[in-house]
Amino acid sequence: MSKEHIELDPHIVYFNSEECDLCRLCEDICIYNALKIENDKLNITNVNCTGCGACAAMCHTDALYIPGFTKKQINSQITTILDKKSEYPLIVAFLCNWCSYMGADLAGTSKINYPTNVRSIRVMCTAMLNPSLVFEAFFNGADGVLIAGCHPQDCHYDTGFIKAANRYESIKEILGESGLNENRVRIESISAGEGEKFAQVVSNFKTELEKLGPIKPGEYQKPYVGEHKKEKIKVKLNEL
Repeated sequence: MSKEHIELDPHIVYFNSEECDLCRLCEDICIYNALKIENDKLNITNVNCTGCGACAAMCHTDALYIPGFTKKQINSQITTILDKKSEYPLIVAFLCNWCSYMGADLAGTSKINYPTNVRSIRVMCTAMLNPSLVFEAFFNGADGVLIAGCHPQDCHYDTGFIKAANRYESIKEILGESGLNENRVRIESISAGEGEKFAQVVSNFKTELEKLGPIKPGEYQKPYVGEHKKEKIKVKLNEL
């Protein structure tokens, strides 16, 4: 309070007014009162924004985005890490910046053994994970997707993990409807100090995916999914 200016976290939401259709989903999901629609215009109070990205995940027009964590940028990471599928089963892990990402790092620096077939993508919060990104991982050849965030009571963004957990239930339902076993996606709470747990979760998930077996041609993977089916699934995801 003694400072003459307020320092803002660089990871705050940005807004493209030309893409906004005033659906109000962002206003409803933001617990920090950073977003408000007045006079048919969305106003963002930057000092209230924490950069969790929950609003951007709900934005079906992509009018809201967090620089460095846009859908396009995360999609690019997905396609890059799955470009050459050298291991089976291949797991894409979306890890929150504040807890599970550091838990994974601890597992590595502590030289805890765990399978090498996990590919990690850092997000500021699991709440910023748009469901379509989970399915992009499958479209690009992943065998399983792990979503790992804070323990609910310790969430850096208060309700971020709870939002992700609620979305996870819808993701499982859509996964089953589109032809894949819902157990190919998993959500876990892993703190920064739980390197051992991270290693165990990955190991257990690998074993479960091995039991499920490879995704069969025509079952779901991108090379075998027509654009019509792909877009139909994406439309449904944006309704979450």
